[in-house]
Amino acid sequence: MQQHCQILLRLSQKPLTGDLDFTLWDHEGEYSPFQYTDGNLAIPLRLIKQLYNDLYKLLLDTADPSVSKCVLMLHPENLKALNIRRKLSLDPQQEFEFTSFLLSKHCNCSILWSYRFHLRQQIQPIEDDFLDLIADRYPKNYPLWTYRVRTSAPSELVLERVQKFNLRHLSDYSAWHFRQQILKHLSPSVLETEQRWITSLIHSYPERLCLWLHLRFLHLLAKHRSDWHLITLDLPNHSHAQTLLNL
Repeated sequence: MQQHCQILLRLSQKPLTGDLDFTLWDHEGEYSPFQYTDGNLAIPLRLIKQLYNDLYKLLLDTADPSVSKCVLMLHPENLKALNIRRKLSLDPQQEFEFTSFLLSKHCNCSILWSYRFHLRQQIQPIEDDFLDLIADRYPKNYPLWTYRVRTSAPSELVLERVQKFNLRHLSDYSAWHFRQQILKHLSPSVLETEQRWITSLIHSYPERLCLWLHLRFLHLLAKHRSDWHLITLDLPNHSHAQTLLNL
């Protein structure tokens, strides 16, 4: 087995509590050409293909968790590696934290989010800060927001938290969709406040299609809610108004 594989396997035994990254350059030091600092790991891009090929061959012959861990660092959608880890009696809290490490780099991997959801059933993690960080780092992340739909209990507190993100990323429809899934379960007073808020945003940013689509969602929701009706508010004279709100 290549020396680089041996080094990476050794590094996989260390606490991986920070970020995973791929770099264009090699690093000098104890783990050269890799860099490991305070739970963060950087792997040179030039090594990834050969590392993966060598480690995958090893994966076919062993259930060693270090091997499957390294394979997932390089290719998070490797189902064989994930299935090996599912079958092992791994500590669910530590494995949950390992998914955070992987998602710091591979944040759009829906399989990883599904695996994280599976682990979440065994523990009671506090993960809002991590999810907010990944959402800000990689906007329009559909797998992340789908995960949040599955794990968030509808409440005004959740709505308030996502509102801060909505204001920073007005065109992130995945986040708006999450907001809509929360709103479906909230009270008429919250929905009225929502209509006033989105209308004010449309006045400020009339070209933003996501805002009009969110208002369209409220129009459709009002048709299916017997306890709430839209209030009359002025809207900008824009083509989106006739196209999207002519229901």
